[in-house]
Amino acid sequence: MNNIDLDNIQVNPEDQFHFEYIKHNRVIKIFQDDHKIVIARDDSVSKEFINELLYLYRNFETQFVSVNQKDFDTLLRKAASENDNNLSSLTGGSSGEDLAKLASDAPVVNLVNEILMNALDKKASDVHFEACEDFFQVRIRIDGYLQTTGTYSKNLYEAVCARLKVMSKLDITQRRLAQDGKAQLSLYGKRIDIRTSTLPTIYGESIVLRFLGLDDELTDLSSLGFLPQDIAICEKIIKKSFGAFIITGPTGSGKTTTLRSMLGMLDNVRKKIITIEDPVEYTVEGLSQVQVNDKIGYSFSTILRNLLRQDPDVIMVGEMRDTETADLALRSAMTGHLVFSTLHTNDAVSSISRLLHMDIAPYIIESSIIGAAAQRLVRRLCPHCKKKLKPEKIDFNLYEKYQLSITELYQPIGCKKCNQSGFIGRKAFFEVFEMDEAVREMIVQNQSIAVIRNYLKTIDFVTIFQKGLEAAAKGDVFLEEVKSIIGEIK
Repeated sequence: MNNIDLDNIQVNPEDQFHFEYIKHNRVIKIFQDDHKIVIARDDSVSKEFINELLYLYRNFETQFVSVNQKDFDTLLRKAASENDNNLSSLTGGSSGEDLAKLASDAPVVNLVNEILMNALDKKASDVHFEACEDFFQVRIRIDGYLQTTGTYSKNLYEAVCARLKVMSKLDITQRRLAQDGKAQLSLYGKRIDIRTSTLPTIYGESIVLRFLGLDDELTDLSSLGFLPQDIAICEKIIKKSFGAFIITGPTGSGKTTTLRSMLGMLDNVRKKIITIEDPVEYTVEGLSQVQVNDKIGYSFSTILRNLLRQDPDVIMVGEMRDTETADLALRSAMTGHLVFSTLHTNDAVSSISRLLHMDIAPYIIESSIIGAAAQRLVRRLCPHCKKKLKPEKIDFNLYEKYQLSITELYQPIGCKKCNQSGFIGRKAFFEVFEMDEAVREMIVQNQSIAVIRNYLKTIDFVTIFQKGLEAAAKGDVFLEEVKSIIGEIK
């Protein structure tokens, strides 16, 4: 078909690529039946983009026909006339209407769907669409680590961004400011919520999708990985009618999931439970959930002041970001409310020093805090390919320091079961302590955190790091990851 009879070709852009797509990518479908597709292209089309089209139309026999620039422009004019459009619509910039058409093109919709389905099948938590100078790439976060799943022609990126924005009900014409939105998917009869974030970069927008609601089955602490002794402490704490319980850990360590699980242990029929979140990631029946909106001054502290008039029994503050929020939350705990919240600290005991550094008075801390927990997520070694590793002297010394025994360790290898990563899933590690009179007295006396840690050792408090060492000795996790992710508290 290299000698194309341009006069007899029927071009229907509404049946395949829209005008903006044709203009940007210089490809146009000139023939299709149930088995075969023929696409005309000019010499500027890259090999990478051809590979993308081959993938999108992998269920057809796809043939490409090269035409010179002049003949391709003739095809463009033919497409314009057959769709009652003029040539100016092909050469102008992308308007909102043009972007909307791009977002609804079948190849673009199929590509985005394929990317999202692949990410969900691999149990990814996030999908990153990133613009580079000559291409764009997609990376997915699995068990806390990013993996590149594909690189694509830059010509497609404007359409892909438009599609993601349409899904998330964002302004498709806004490319110079960051935007946040939400989308929903239905997969295997289950609704999946998506949080969308856009950010302008020098080569185009970066768009990140976070999948929410994928772990609804994790409804109790034992499912999350809490040990029986940890669960016993938590159950004792949530039976109290007032006081503050704090969960600490870095972003992505599962604090929100743990808080949700603890709230699920409460009687929401006889108790009024209100949450303040930024954003609301999981909707839970029976809870009054409020979302922060800093753009209109609806901050954690503003909401907290107002919700106290709602006669709550239990309050969950997503994060104590500033002194005002922390002071209000802890004072609420002192006046008859059970309060749950989070902080960013390395371990549970450090939540005390963090509050002190936020200028919270010691008497408020000792009077309000009833307990604290810290948590980390460490990748599990793949049981199908992990390999025994003889411990080195430094390893024996480390275990001896914590009065633990060790005979062998395990290292990741990689196989088909774990996608050559050496890991499958993540294991949660927790440390939990309940505030007692001795710790309260130490806080009032301004004793150092080191003194409090030494005291906790005398009452059989087990740290996250110790639990990580024990799991590494059993072959559940890789020792090097325990060291890097949890780390030893000096």
